[in-house]
Amino acid sequence: MTGTCEGVMQQAEKLLFNGQADEALALFSKEAENGNGRAMYFLGFILEHGLGHTAQDEDKAAAWFDKGQKAGDALATLAAARWLGMDDRYHLLTDAFPKARAMAEDNDCFAKVELADMYLSGGIMINFEEGIHLLSQACAMGYWYALEKMGDLCQEGLLVDKNDARAFAFYSKAATAGHDHYSEYQLGCAWYDGIGTAMDREKGLSLLKKAWKDGSSDAAYRLALIAENGIGIPPDEQKAALWYQRAAERGNTLAKGALGYFYEKGLGGLPEDMEKARTLYKEAAEEGDDESQFRLEVLEKSGKDRI
Repeated sequence: MTGTCEGVMQQAEKLLFNGQADEALALFSKEAENGNGRAMYFLGFILEHGLGHTAQDEDKAAAWFDKGQKAGDALATLAAARWLGMDDRYHLLTDAFPKARAMAEDNDCFAKVELADMYLSGGIMINFEEGIHLLSQACAMGYWYALEKMGDLCQEGLLVDKNDARAFAFYSKAATAGHDHYSEYQLGCAWYDGIGTAMDREKGLSLLKKAWKDGSSDAAYRLALIAENGIGIPPDEQKAALWYQRAAERGNTLAKGALGYFYEKGLGGLPEDMEKARTLYKEAAEEGDDESQFRLEVLEKSGKDRI
């Protein structure tokens, strides 16, 4: 590692490319404080996707993208444009888009993925063929995030034929290339449910627990559902409560609502606590969970300690 800005950025980008988001975050933060627009872009990227042990926060991500755009970074400008209307977006991208395109042609894998996202879902033009082409190039370079995105497309059947086996293969490559907790979570679900691969619930549980340790709130929430509903194992409300707590602590909206219900009813060894239930319902409702909104309204209107 050198003491120059360029050397720090190179190391930070290498760390992110290898899936070491926590280590990369510390370096990007220092460079962003020094006014580096590209570092601001990467801070937004990590926050937008909740990489490593960083909680997902789209508002903070948008703020960093805006700062990076004002600092003149092309990728931050592309990312910031996603939050704008078409007219404002076009004006903002007039200069940044050609710069990002040149970066992609110079084998900047991060530029390839950002451009792919613009082509596939919200740029100044929609070009599915070019978006898939750029994403495929980033996959060939071994970038775990591109592999993960291709896995999503195959799993959901968006722009490509739905193919669970191909999705499983992409997630496997992503997890190996970048130790990415999202791909570990997807692989854990695939093994546990036997989707795209043979069913192996022991391996599935192991991967879900690894994904949680690596930062995935979704993995903790899935483990809670497995324990509560007895999916492949005897039901265990105490384990479910523990996993809901772990998922909620990492900001999982659905886990907050479920944990609120456990406090409301006194399940899983938790005490009946209407105030904690209300607090959790309110948080989940503010984050878009309709069921929590309903339960909160019933609690407030009832005037009783519990439903």
